[in-house]
Amino acid sequence: MDKKKGMKIALKIIFLIVFVAFTAGLYFLFGIFAAGDSIIYGEYGYICKIMLAVILVASIVSLAFAMFGKITKAKKIIASIVCAVLIVLIKPAMNVAEKICAKPYTEFSVENWDKVVQISPNLRQYMLLDLEEKYEIVGMNVSEVIELLGEGDWTEDIHERNIRYYRVGSSFPGAKVYVIKNNENGTVFEASVEFR
Repeated sequence: MDKKKGMKIALKIIFLIVFVAFTAGLYFLFGIFAAGDSIIYGEYGYICKIMLAVILVASIVSLAFAMFGKITKAKKIIASIVCAVLIVLIKPAMNVAEKICAKPYTEFSVENWDKVVQISPNLRQYMLLDLEEKYEIVGMNVSEVIELLGEGDWTEDIHERNIRYYRVGSSFPGAKVYVIKNNENGTVFEASVEFR
């Protein structure tokens, strides 16, 4: 093997090692920071983590095939395109996986609301749509809201109104909270999601 050919192979190996490190970084980034709460805390989150690992390993294999396979130039181009497409598909695939993993937490009931807190209060966010479809929170008396949602994770009294906060999700670097505001008569006049 001549020196030029050896240098070319060494550069390919270095590039492949850098790509493997890049995909490991992607796995860490998407698995920890970009993954939704249903993936991180949910019962079926492992499915998404396995799917992400399969996509990244497939991209590494297709790139290695393109670089080292004894194949035609056209097949090398196709393998490189497959590698790029797999990398681009990571975020959309994770969005679909999050919806699938969130499915067990979408139905609101007092029991479900209380039960998910044992897993993570962040899973409550998936129930909010169903909660607001079943109940007109605005206009309810705060005692009725407390029967549904509990006392709240914390409360504040500001200028003759009471504010209750229910943690419902994560939001780097803070939290997503469901905020219930009631007036001095106990009537809820606002129910919204805020980031703190």
